[in-house]
Amino acid sequence: MSPGAGWGPHTDPPISLERLRSGRSSNYGPFFEGLDGQWRADPDALNQPFAGRTALLSPFDRLIHDRERTKGLFDFDYILEMYKPAANRRWGYFALPVLHHDRLVGKLDAKADRKAGTFTINALHQDVHFTKVIRSDVEAEIEALAAWLGLLITR
Repeated sequence: MSPGAGWGPHTDPPISLERLRSGRSSNYGPFFEGLDGQWRADPDALNQPFAGRTALLSPFDRLIHDRERTKGLFDFDYILEMYKPAANRRWGYFALPVLHHDRLVGKLDAKADRKAGTFTINALHQDVHFTKVIRSDVEAEIEALAAWLGLLITR
């Protein structure tokens, strides 16, 4: 990854957490050890408050495109299954990863049928137990996506 692009592998030596938080390192930002290899963090983001939210992600989102990194950082198992035979799919044809605050918590198997005007929810796979708050936030995101698409939700 190029400097300033967020997270990415790098070959500079790792630094201490204290130095990482202080933002003192190379011209490319602070670095730390993690997973296989070393990773860097955006120094401007380190000491900023974090306000999480819930989102339905595209299977091509940069947060999950590197499946091994996603498994290592979030313990989140995911693969796009559209090319698998239906009988071999675990999560669905085009399952959307579910982000809740700073965790990947599940996958939404849904189908948008514009001709029929429906957004069909086939399954909501929970990788962690959904609390009432998580379920409510995920349902709100499903409703928002269906509204944005101009479709009615069916289950």
